[in-house]
Amino acid sequence: MDYVRTHAQKGFTLIEILIAFALVSVLGGIAYYSYTGIVDRNSRTATLATMRLIKDQLETYRDDVGEYPAELRDLIVKPADEKTAELWQGPYLEVKKGEIKDAWGKPFQYKPTPGAEHEYELISYGSKKGKTGPK
Repeated sequence: MDYVRTHAQKGFTLIEILIAFALVSVLGGIAYYSYTGIVDRNSRTATLATMRLIKDQLETYRDDVGEYPAELRDLIVKPADEKTAELWQGPYLEVKKGEIKDAWGKPFQYKPTPGAEHEYELISYGSKKGKTGPK
């Protein structure tokens, strides 16, 4: 006696659903990892470009005033010191909210270091992964 199926199978088995879910999860993870890598690389590139611009403007400030500024804000707003204010030719940078930030929205860290190997340090702590680089 032959068994004849009278109804076609409808729907998916639990195993088929779990396999499809696993594949979608793996592909989604790969896409997310790739996207965040691209965003991080772009942010790093933008931050390094901003650091080069700041470096150029720090040099211009030094040429005008004779020394590096005490803080980055001196590139935007005329310093309070009268002697420095007379020589100041700024603003050297145009910033909307008065603070120079990196691509991650964090303020750059600047510290003059006269007499050291480099005359100043300019640092971006970047994303959660660490420093973008000193100058």
